[in-house]
Amino acid sequence: MQSELIGTWELEISENINEYFKQLGMAANRRKVAVTIKPIVVITKSEDDLWCIAIDMKNKGTETVFRVGNEVDSSNELKYVFDIRFYFDSRKRCRSVFNFENTNKLIQKMHFIDTEETQVIVREIDAEGNLIESMEMNGVKARRIFKRVK
Repeated sequence: MQSELIGTWELEISENINEYFKQLGMAANRRKVAVTIKPIVVITKSEDDLWCIAIDMKNKGTETVFRVGNEVDSSNELKYVFDIRFYFDSRKRCRSVFNFENTNKLIQKMHFIDTEETQVIVREIDAEGNLIESMEMNGVKARRIFKRVK
């Protein structure tokens, strides 16, 4: 499957991201810094159908490698995205499953092991060719818009 999601993306706009980070358990001082960061997201797919979503935030980052439909440990994703020195509450242990709704809409469902909570992240390409990342947890929604760099 070829997808327009494959590429390098730079954050342009965030909507309600502070409240979303708060829902994830991030302390106020960390949220204040996190909302100012403009991450670069790189989405790739190998010939053997391994997908990778890499997030680069200057000197910190993470990458999640997965096969569509298979469960993957995404606990480290949270740890590194929001700074290794910051500790989330008990929700930090989680598993994700990625599935495509269509070739340009990828849905990630994260299940937090200790709390039984679920987070959903939808990544899709809009009519203007932007990467839209819509996130929801416990009724709190956020959205980020990325422009293609490559």
